[in-house]
Amino acid sequence: MAVQLNQTDIHLTGTVSGFSDITSPFTVSTWIQYNNWTDGTTKSLVGLYLTGTTAIQIGARGDGNITVWTWGGGVLITSNGAIPLSQTEYVHVVYTFDGGSHRLYINGLLVNITTTSQVPGSPDTIYINGYPTGGTNETGFYAIDDTIYFNRQLTLDEIQTLYNSSGIRDGIYYGVVARYTFCEGLSGTAVATVRDY
Repeated sequence: MAVQLNQTDIHLTGTVSGFSDITSPFTVSTWIQYNNWTDGTTKSLVGLYLTGTTAIQIGARGDGNITVWTWGGGVLITSNGAIPLSQTEYVHVVYTFDGGSHRLYINGLLVNITTTSQVPGSPDTIYINGYPTGGTNETGFYAIDDTIYFNRQLTLDEIQTLYNSSGIRDGIYYGVVARYTFCEGLSGTAVATVRDY
């Protein structure tokens, strides 16, 4: 069961130990249903942070693409219009970094590879919906499900397994640092906390 977020919810957050430096291999996998990929505004949907110094943000820049950017706003990788994003159905997004190359997968397909340099830093907090500057900065109205953080790069086969499982019993546990399956059964402003499985 997904969690439905809105702009008044601000953030869902979780403090994570054991997350590696963002110049080391890692993977973020999530399911997103967002009805306004082309609204011209920036929305940070899922982020990893060491507040004030380091960030990886996965979200929308309002141009119909999924984009991954840093705390200062520098783009690491974007989907470049490779796959039209559904306004009504869930999209499976996986971002991996192997220590040198960024890869972005949508619905089990590799859509882009870049080698943009990365500034070192070890996040300690996961933010869903916005980033830690207070207020509604970069928050949006969307549903999210089965968000997973791995301290390694997943293979294409593993990514396709995650996609094909639709968030149900994928069997991929090696390297999991945090996993949010959103089984709370609440939505909108009723959500106060979420459980890390």
